[in-house]
Amino acid sequence: DSTTLKKGVYTVNAVFSGDKAGNYDITVTAAKLTVKEYDGTVTKVAVPVAKTGLVYNASNQNGITHNQDNYGDYYTVSGTASATNAGDYSVTVTLKDKTNCVWADNNTTDDKTVEWTISKLKITVKVTNANQSATYSGAEPTINTDTTVTLTDNGASAPSFVSNELSFSVTKETGVNAGNYTLTPSAEPKSGYSVDNYDITFTNGTFKINKLKITVKVTNSKNITYGDDKPTFSVSYSGFVNNENESVLGGSLVLECDYVKYENVGTYSITPSGLTSGNYAITFESGKLTVRKKQITATISLLSDSIYVTDHVLSGAN
Repeated sequence: DSTTLKKGVYTVNAVFSGDKAGNYDITVTAAKLTVKEYDGTVTKVAVPVAKTGLVYNASNQNGITHNQDNYGDYYTVSGTASATNAGDYSVTVTLKDKTNCVWADNNTTDDKTVEWTISKLKITVKVTNANQSATYSGAEPTINTDTTVTLTDNGASAPSFVSNELSFSVTKETGVNAGNYTLTPSAEPKSGYSVDNYDITFTNGTFKINKLKITVKVTNSKNITYGDDKPTFSVSYSGFVNNENESVLGGSLVLECDYVKYENVGTYSITPSGLTSGNYAITFESGKLTVRKKQITATISLLSDSIYVTDHVLSGAN
């Protein structure tokens, strides 16, 4: 009740009443209350503070440091004092006895709010094989999807819990033509975990599709006779993939040969050129044109079939 107690020791008992009280055999253990004379002093209670430098480590972490011995005798704590996931948290601390206790920092009894943080773990995810390549095939190439995960701040290997919580992969920029493409690493949380506990830096790689070598070859060597017209030349193609043929090539086929009609007997090169391609590296193989001597027959015809010799002078009969 509201009775004012004087200095001394009091026994505190309990009395039970009510319609059902007679149904119980109640044993009451009394308590002693000591009333002391107030001397005008108060107890200064140390204020709890937030822990700093906490970083996600997949375990429960306490965010408050209690500087007061037996702090539970002096104040209560409500809110989030410990947590596992990265984030911002706070607690409210309230003095139990606001008559005889004050906070040591400002001699007040107002409730205190303590804010604390678990920072995200900084990791770097790199494409392990950062420079990959293949030769043009007309289809998407197979890539290596291995990743290397390190701590961003010091380059050390990431702790094992990272791979328990996250899965990593690599995707290639879409494209089948010869050229350079970006390899992009990614991270996805496994069941029951969150990627939000991580501050992730991704380092891309490069995939190069090289041109495929093909050959454009003069079909066969030609033999002609002196005085003949320049013949028509042709070429063959080898090395195409994906059911492609010369129709995918750019430019125009040029077959050069220095021979012109009535050029001297000899061997002349037939040189193909002029074709281009973004996906094929073209090798041109020359042929030869051989100009042979023209066979002719010379017949000697005499004006007379006899001659006479007189005084050492040779003359022919008419």
